[in-house]
Amino acid sequence: MSQDKYVDRSAYDHLRFGGFHRTTNIWGEDRIVGEVPPIDTVSDVFYVPWENHGRWGIFDRAGRVVEAAVDRALPDGQLLQQVVESPVSYDNIAVKAIEGEYVYGGRFHPHFGHFLVEALPRYWQLARQPLENRKIVVHTNAHYNFFADFPFARSIFSSLDLRAESFIDFQVPVRLDKLEIPHVSLRPQAFAYEAYGELCRYIGRKLLAERSIDRNDKPVWLSKTKLKHGVSVFANELIVEDYLRKHDVDIVYPEELSFEDQLYLFSSRTTIAGTTGSAFHSAVFVENNPRIIMIDPVGFKNSNFSILDKLMKVESEHYFPSGTEMIQLDGFLRAVAFPEPEAVADEILRTIRRVP
Repeated sequence: MSQDKYVDRSAYDHLRFGGFHRTTNIWGEDRIVGEVPPIDTVSDVFYVPWENHGRWGIFDRAGRVVEAAVDRALPDGQLLQQVVESPVSYDNIAVKAIEGEYVYGGRFHPHFGHFLVEALPRYWQLARQPLENRKIVVHTNAHYNFFADFPFARSIFSSLDLRAESFIDFQVPVRLDKLEIPHVSLRPQAFAYEAYGELCRYIGRKLLAERSIDRNDKPVWLSKTKLKHGVSVFANELIVEDYLRKHDVDIVYPEELSFEDQLYLFSSRTTIAGTTGSAFHSAVFVENNPRIIMIDPVGFKNSNFSILDKLMKVESEHYFPSGTEMIQLDGFLRAVAFPEPEAVADEILRTIRRVP
């Protein structure tokens, strides 16, 4: 991202701030559907390696996709980067997995937020029982090593007593005599089971077990001004950030913190604000949640935040600043500009200081 976009005030001088509106409409659904998901055990299946938006997955002997192993989103079950057709038949697969117990761990996603809501939900049973001698069969991009390349994944999996050797990522089609498939404990923008919240809190307790939590009443603003790419961003956030810093708000860049330090932040601070983003998902891992204030780029909120709120038994505050304008910025799916950013920053400060 060009840093000029953060400081070029004139580009957005025509925008007028119309005040904050509490965001209540959601995109998707936010149902809590039960305590624990089911687990299927299937026999005589085969594994086809991951291919971005291609034909991959777990298939039965007849070549039909095993539905429990399919990643979906939204209430209507939209597929996630997958075509549920097999490119090969069972009888033409020469490689067979060595004898053993296998559990399906789903598709690994390298983006922090997507990992938390698309990959981690299959691991809920590890908060209740250890993996023991079983191996986890996963789908990943062969071009990276998720244990070596993604510290947040290493921290999370290590808290579940998993190591790199716990996982198997086949690079060719492979037959398996038997495979255990835990259903997901959260489907993005659709539903969750209580087991997902239980899993996250279990991970948080493990990762913070050696740290003393000292509560701190100084508010925090989670800034995106150093991000080079992402889902959403406010192009002139730097002006808001500077205003808040001058008024005794700590500015934190989540991508510069370890996952453990992010959890400590959410455990220790009493108020955390920022523009809506995946960094706020860290809250579901802690026991004593802070007051959370998010500034939405559009007039509705992603229902994933409502799902996590329900699992945490809290209600985060979402606000939409009227007068924002959609713009284009390389590296971001959605970019908007604050209208009159100093006025927006002052309203953010008033909201932070107001007793909820």
